[in-house]
Amino acid sequence: MGDFQKGKVTFSLPNLTPGSNFLKIKAWDNLNNSAIKKVTFQTAQAGEFQITELLNYPNPFSSQTNFTYKLTEEAEVEIKIYTLSGKLIRTVKSASGLADYNYSTVWDGKDQDGDQVASGVYIYKAVAKSKTSGNKKTEAFGKAVVKR
Repeated sequence: MGDFQKGKVTFSLPNLTPGSNFLKIKAWDNLNNSAIKKVTFQTAQAGEFQITELLNYPNPFSSQTNFTYKLTEEAEVEIKIYTLSGKLIRTVKSASGLADYNYSTVWDGKDQDGDQVASGVYIYKAVAKSKTSGNKKTEAFGKAVVKR
């Protein structure tokens, strides 16, 4: 109300199955113009320990990249970086492990010896061990592109 450029809708979602889900929204303006937006999101079973929405930004990068991810509960997190052939080249220990979104973990584009890695694609794995639920462990994977 009172603004022709934006609006707000409130809707309670039904019980969703754990995993990837999507929501498609279609809206019209006063001139009957419509727009459709599709949003994909992850849901977890209540009490399930997960790491989701893992990505690095910027990607590709030249000097450093930030890892972001979401945890369902507080955890100890480390990020392992591999070459495409599977060789472990770097482990970022003591990554941010707060419940919900985490933004503060950085990779400087260097290997374990402190040397800059070559341009190319690297696989990373975030491993999280729960601090509150005993020995629960979860992991997620992504790709980072180094462009020098």
